Amino acid sequence: MILVKPVNALFRSLFGWTDILDFITLGPFIALIIYVLLKIPHITFAGVFSYILLVFNSLLIATSFHILVISLAVITTEIDHAIMIYRDVIGMGKIPIDIYTEPVRSLITFVIPVGIMMSFPVKALLGLLSFSTVFSTFFASLILLFLSINFWKYALRKYTSASS
Repeated sequence: MILVKPVNALFRSLFGWTDILDFITLGPFIALIIYVLLKIPHITFAGVFSYILLVFNSLLIATSFHILVISLAVITTEIDHAIMIYRDVIGMGKIPIDIYTEPVRSLITFVIPVGIMMSFPVKALLGLLSFSTVFSTFFASLILLFLSINFWKYALRKYTSASS
């Protein structure tokens, strides 16, 4: 019965190839996060809970970015440059967004939500975010996911095969 139903193209594009090295490095990263969490004073249960929620929210934003990139690949049949731009933008989140000056900080927080993805979980852990801010990040990520899925559908409508 499974052979009768084909795999969703979006699911196949997102999960078609997985790097085994990501799974190998995941364990040490989680152990390091737990070790650091135990060393930080004044961490509350609410902070840890918000942190975990915002990490899952960050994964949702990352998935949305991946959908946008593979949609561009469907339309343009070129993926290398889009991936490099994506990696560079994500690289901006490796340092706290508070370091950037105001126009750049607002850009990477609200337009390209790298700040939400990378800095907000830690801020929630330390108790620097309000509940309304945490809630609004979920709203922003759901909007981004909705827009990226609609862009995926648009890309599929514009798709032309290599032979046509």
